[in-house]
Parts: sequence; structure tokens; C-alpha cells
Amino acid sequence: MSTLKKELIREIIADGSLSNASDIGNYLKDMFKDVIQEMLEQELSLELGYEKGDSQNYYFKFIMKLGYVF
Repeated sequence: MSTLKKELIREIIADGSLSNASDIGNYLKDMFKDVIQEMLEQELSLELGYEKGDSQNYYFKFIMKLGYVF
């Protein structure tokens, strides 16, 4: 598993929005939320063939993935 690059950490600190432990905790929580969101979107894309915003054929693709035949 990779770690954050020092340059990115320095940019975050230089931004000045992190002034105490609570700010850091909130930042990490938001970052975790963003990572989970991206993982879920990738799972939809890979497993169901559903791209974000492509709801037109979602139901049909989902049913076909399950193996139902009309």
C-alpha cells in the first residue's frame, strides 16, 4: 500500500486549513469518504457495466448481468 507523497502533505499543511487535531480528523474523514465513493463507482463500472450518470440502460444491464432472459 502506498503512502502520501511528502509534497502532497506539505501542500495540505501550507493551505492553512489544518490548525488543530480536529481539523486533521475532519480532513481524513472527508478523504476516506471520497475514497469509498470512488471505489463504489469503480465497482459499479466493473461489475455491472454501469458508468456514473449512465442510468438509461442500468436496469437492462443489471438484469442481463443476473442472467435473466426475456
